[in-house]
Amino acid sequence: MLSTRAKEAIKPAVAIVITYWIALSASWMNPHWAAMTVALVALPTVDETVKKGLERLLGTIPGCLVALVILVIAANERWLLVFLASSWIFVATYLKQVDKERAYFWQIAGVVSLIILASSTSSTAYFMVAMYRTLETGMGVLVYGLVTLFLWPQRSQPGDAKKAPPAPPRSSRFSGLSMLMLDRDLFMRTLFAALCPLVGGAIWIYFDPPGHSGWFMIMGSLGMAIAAMPFMRASMLVIPLGVFLGAALMLSIFVLPLLESFSQLAVLLFVLFFANYYFLKGVPRILGAVAIVMELSIRNQQVYNFPAMANMYFFILMAFIAIYFLTYLLGSGRPEKQVLHYLRRYFNAAAHLTSKDYGQKGWTSRLSDAYYLREVQSIPLKIMPWVKSIKPKACPDNTAEKTDPLLQSLMGLSQQLFAQLNEGYGNDKATEALHRKVETAFLALSKRPESSIAVPSASLSGQLCDVWQSVQSYVQAAQGINWSQWREERFS
Repeated sequence: MLSTRAKEAIKPAVAIVITYWIALSASWMNPHWAAMTVALVALPTVDETVKKGLERLLGTIPGCLVALVILVIAANERWLLVFLASSWIFVATYLKQVDKERAYFWQIAGVVSLIILASSTSSTAYFMVAMYRTLETGMGVLVYGLVTLFLWPQRSQPGDAKKAPPAPPRSSRFSGLSMLMLDRDLFMRTLFAALCPLVGGAIWIYFDPPGHSGWFMIMGSLGMAIAAMPFMRASMLVIPLGVFLGAALMLSIFVLPLLESFSQLAVLLFVLFFANYYFLKGVPRILGAVAIVMELSIRNQQVYNFPAMANMYFFILMAFIAIYFLTYLLGSGRPEKQVLHYLRRYFNAAAHLTSKDYGQKGWTSRLSDAYYLREVQSIPLKIMPWVKSIKPKACPDNTAEKTDPLLQSLMGLSQQLFAQLNEGYGNDKATEALHRKVETAFLALSKRPESSIAVPSASLSGQLCDVWQSVQSYVQAAQGINWSQWREERFS
């Protein structure tokens, strides 16, 4: 009796073999496009597969159309072409981050446009590339959809849906204006994604190393991926990708030339992808599948050119390394440093919302208030993935049992702070004294998030007292954190 793990590895392996057979039999342009589609939409249940497959297919269409429009405008101007492509990546990355339901759609729309723009130099070839890209993507989606439908089908259960993170609290005052304010982190990540193809284009135009126009394609694609998940840095991917690409390179040199029929190739492909999906999971699984498809680069007229294959290997690795250095534009690569950075920003925003500057008349003050409201709304949720990505070996004292209360106290503090903003502040002396004490506490925490706060001697009641108690809950949770481990300098 096969285990569920084995069944879920057999399905994508069978689907990839079938897609290669169809694409090679029909002499399509790049059979590995169809295989790549299967590798990236392979999910356990039929529902998930259909949703992701449709998003990939539908996202391919606007990606092709945008690429063709850019070519009409800048077919013979490489810098203009790179600039327009970067502008489109800016738009697609922004929409990917704000439209969470269709994030994969916008990812594909951006990546496909780069693939087409980097694929050829002939206007006729560009159109053929766009057509075959759409055709082979559709075929890959269809094949895997049928395989997962008829071979051990699984349906999503109501309890399988991922629990959505708690919504950030809002204040009724200025909340609409706050939502219109551009998110600082979202803007920087979007700008980073647009910068990546510009840098790749400059490398292509000025140096023209191995990979050629592929530099702005692969750097733009990676930039979009990292913009959506900044806590997944390129440094996490370089070593596993290098290993997978190296293994695939050895197979393409020493094994593929010995194969004499598609049946032999089918056995090799099945074994490779079954092993990949059986033994790996998460990001390494995706990297393994991508490395096999890209480095083998199977087509009807197979050419075994070691220099070309080696160039492909080093080109991909060097592109990842270039992206690794660019990610420092987004801040430190160490998640614990990012946590400290976000905590300081959070308490700086909270200090503004409890200061006399909050609620003043004038557009400047209203915009400032809206910005800090946005900070307090969004930062507690932004910190969560960074805390989860801290390596336990680097910070063994700060376990989940200690960091979870810290995160929960921040969410509770935001709830109480926004309730206070909706209620307004009293004018009596006791309330005013506590108000100033809360502001002072926030200012101290904005400089050192682990600062100790004195407990007021008087027994107070009211919403502002609830805010103060939430501050005390945070301070108590912060005492369980080994802050020196988070501040320790080391190479990331």
